[in-house]
Amino acid sequence: MKALLISLFLFSGVYAQAQIKYESDYLKRQVSFWKQIYTVFSVDQTIIHDRFEPSIIYKVVDHKNYLHHARKKKVIQSLREVRRLLQNIQKKRFKNMTSKEKEIFAQIPLEHRHNFIKRVKGVKYQQGMKEKFQNGVGRSYLYLKHIEEILEEKGLPKELAYLPHVESSFNYKAYSKVGAAGIWQFMRGSGKQYGLKIGRYVDERLDPIKASKAAARMLKDNYRILKSWPLAVTAYNHGPYGLKKFINKIGTNDFEVVMNTYKNRSFSFASRNFYASFLAAVEVAQDYHSHFKKIEDQASLEFETLKIKKHTRVKTLMRKYSLDKKKFKFFNPHIKYKAINLNAVIPRGTLIRVPEKKQVAKQEEQARRFSAFRS
Repeated sequence: MKALLISLFLFSGVYAQAQIKYESDYLKRQVSFWKQIYTVFSVDQTIIHDRFEPSIIYKVVDHKNYLHHARKKKVIQSLREVRRLLQNIQKKRFKNMTSKEKEIFAQIPLEHRHNFIKRVKGVKYQQGMKEKFQNGVGRSYLYLKHIEEILEEKGLPKELAYLPHVESSFNYKAYSKVGAAGIWQFMRGSGKQYGLKIGRYVDERLDPIKASKAAARMLKDNYRILKSWPLAVTAYNHGPYGLKKFINKIGTNDFEVVMNTYKNRSFSFASRNFYASFLAAVEVAQDYHSHFKKIEDQASLEFETLKIKKHTRVKTLMRKYSLDKKKFKFFNPHIKYKAINLNAVIPRGTLIRVPEKKQVAKQEEQARRFSAFRS
């Protein structure tokens, strides 16, 4: 894996630009794993791997054309089989192994065989994301330039603009099972904490511009607290205060030390791998032509931003700016569908976006292309 160079900023009252290379073998192996998830393995494949050392891949389960429950059953059966084989290997003390056991054992590098109980307990699965990531790249270019400009204005690394690939695959309509929303996946509480309005007809977590400004403030706060960009990015998933308490306890904010020693019930596999998956996303997205041959270069969406001066119904806004429902929603993902369908009153002070007049024809083509990248 080529060394990933990221422009970072050191906090000392202000942000001073510096460049830091992350070249540890630990991080390289993690990033390599997530690059495979994003570019090699299809959504029709699930990888059985090691939780603590994801680069150990035991088996690839193909489940194309399987319905959800049948797919899940096949994956769980494969996971249990791998775990059983590892248990057998441990009981036999690496002797008299069957051909299947030898096959599994061969996937474990020598340096990771000494603590074998960790291998037995660490069997996990991860679905491939190749198509999902490819679609995310296609969607991302509508707002990527705008997000980079927001980060630059805040004095933050522009590479953070790729973080929504990890959070939501740049799905502008995204709602998670736990209630997070938008490309930055703000929860309701954190969204309101960072100034996003969340109401019956407007949810600014779905506004790529306002949500990006809120995310920039959150990331800057994380860095102020943790004094480390790897940890600040990790805290975007896990929160900064548990990490800060642990750093104070051990006396270092060295990323690899923290990742290998921090124990917390809520610090899940996703949290522990969040920074590595982010680095992989940056590397893949910046060089997407090497991985995804079918993606056309996308132009950034250009628009005018207007503040509604008084309570106004949706249809009034649509008539004023000559927009149909589909195009109004395309430019204003934060205005909920029910507001559009019910011709609801949009509150005074709400920001809306409309096409730049000189760009109308071009943006109609963008909207058509955008619809090809399914969520």
